[in-house]
Amino acid sequence: MYRRAPLDATIEHWGVTFVSAGGDLSDAAKDRLRDAGHDYFIYDTGKLVNIFLQEDGHRLCHFEHPNLMHIGGVSHYLAPPRMVQRDGQDPEPDWSAWRGVATRFEVARYTARVIRDLSDGIPAPEVPARLDASVRDRLLPVRTALIELVERYRGEVDGL
Repeated sequence: MYRRAPLDATIEHWGVTFVSAGGDLSDAAKDRLRDAGHDYFIYDTGKLVNIFLQEDGHRLCHFEHPNLMHIGGVSHYLAPPRMVQRDGQDPEPDWSAWRGVATRFEVARYTARVIRDLSDGIPAPEVPARLDASVRDRLLPVRTALIELVERYRGEVDGL
């Protein structure tokens, strides 16, 4: 959650959004990132906004809100800017083959499938056994929460 006024001011000041991953930034914004010690090829969109909020003098405080659950990568899985098709498989987001994102990709793919299946009236799939046990343990409550959310709001939202 963000305080709206500082967020809006930072977005306007730096031209950054929650879709920005770095390549679309102005030269001034890229220079500021580099000067602040954040010179990377690509950025997590939320972290990029957070960096600029701090560069503009705002303080961040992270806390787990009991009514929120963030699942990283789902929006980029469901609506990726680019798709690729490899070896006759179904098309996947281009970021699926990037180094260091295998777990994030599997979590996003599984969570997206749960959302799609539940939205279509199909029971949620079980957490894949092939995933590391620590990832499986974290996905079990995600699966349960999504089932409960869809059951609670079915009929109140178009498509559910």
